[in-house]
Amino acid sequence: MPHIKAGDVNLYYELIGEGKETLVFVNGVGMTAAMWEATWRHLPSEKYRILVHDTRGQLMSEKPEMDYSMQMHADDLKALLDELGITEPVHLIGTSYGSEIAAIFALSWPERSKTLSMVTGVSELDKVLYYGVDTWAAVAEEVACGTCKPETFVRSMVPWSYSADFIAKNEDFIQQRLAASSQLPLDFFAAFARLVYSFQKLDITDQLKKLKLPTLIVAAENDIIKPPRYSHIMQKEIAGSQYVEIAGSGHAVVLENPAALATALQDFLSQHTGN
Repeated sequence: MPHIKAGDVNLYYELIGEGKETLVFVNGVGMTAAMWEATWRHLPSEKYRILVHDTRGQLMSEKPEMDYSMQMHADDLKALLDELGITEPVHLIGTSYGSEIAAIFALSWPERSKTLSMVTGVSELDKVLYYGVDTWAAVAEEVACGTCKPETFVRSMVPWSYSADFIAKNEDFIQQRLAASSQLPLDFFAAFARLVYSFQKLDITDQLKKLKLPTLIVAAENDIIKPPRYSHIMQKEIAGSQYVEIAGSGHAVVLENPAALATALQDFLSQHTGN
């Protein structure tokens, strides 16, 4: 499995295709790189080169025992691109935690950023969101200490992550996620908590006006953890940004409706790639 030293951390990555335009997909907090495939498979492979990776602290990458920050993840992504020799501006596509990393990357290195797509992301937190994810971190820490079963971690996230309709119709999927949780290493859970604590410090709304690149804001209609009102905040602050709402989907639109997400992305990207 491909790993590369990016700055001070070993990151898992996959670089797929030989297209002229590089799409950089950035994970949500509980994701791993493979979860993006259902989305990028819908995009024209001959036009794009796909880069996916797990951030520090995520499943396939190194999990140093230290405090993380969103800026640190953006720095890691810059180091990863440098190590891979990708110096041309890239199309940044992130979901949730990853969309916030992508925005910070674009703010930090505008010359390396061609477009930005923020899927079910935020630029600030209210107390509902803060304490919602705080519960995830608390359960993850209990699992890491051996006082809680991994399945409880997944159960704590399911109602926040998927729409009620998806949950009702996809019991097999939920059971598969519960079963797979028992195979996760304990350091995954300890690192997951550190990822959440880095997110809880996010407050970049006042910086969004600095973003001058083409930007797509994607919300999910039935997202209850990061509802569309957060996307409207970002749309208002980022001049010229486009807004799309995925009907019927919950927060984890990457898993719940990747085809609709891919359509929104391709419609946007086609305006800025000449394809």
